[in-house]
Amino acid sequence: MPRTTYAAIAINATDSEMNPNDLKNASEKEISGFAPTAKEMQEALSSQNMEILDFYRVRREFVGKHPALVIEYKRSGPQGPVIVQMTRLFLGEKEVSLNLSYRESEGQLWKPIIQYIRKSLTVTR
Repeated sequence: MPRTTYAAIAINATDSEMNPNDLKNASEKEISGFAPTAKEMQEALSSQNMEILDFYRVRREFVGKHPALVIEYKRSGPQGPVIVQMTRLFLGEKEVSLNLSYRESEGQLWKPIIQYIRKSLTVTR
């Protein structure tokens, strides 16, 4: 067991600027256009003294019948690289963001837990 560990969950609900049908009906090529670019994300992280080390992918998933945009990347952290999975779930005029992250060196410990948390996300309406 590592002497210190790091994993985090952040949930945020806001008004959405995107119509869920736009994401539902988008082609694979169009999907990446709905996500912030690596450059935009880097600018946001730089204010926190962090940087993107690797930008993995952007994909569409569904939580029930609701579309979600999933963005995965690796960023710097004070004690080593951090793997981040950001899920933006579009619910009509609202958006729920679920950000899951863990220190890369502790992937064996945290990755299964993070995956379980993400798979447990449901919408009951």
